[in-house]
Amino acid sequence: MESEVDRIRSRKQVAEQLGISTRTLDRLQERGELPPRVKISDRLVGYRASAIERYLQSRTQSVA
Repeated sequence: MESEVDRIRSRKQVAEQLGISTRTLDRLQERGELPPRVKISDRLVGYRASAIERYLQSRTQSVA
């Protein structure tokens, strides 16, 4: 079984995936409600795709 690379997603990509603005994304990050960011360079940060998927799964409730 081949291991899949854990991609890094930008703030904009994560905000679009969550259906929120980048400002709301920043607020959630400030409150500690999102997975930790990954520093890519001195001026660039992102989020691990797997961490965002786990976050979404934890926030999704099953409708029965």
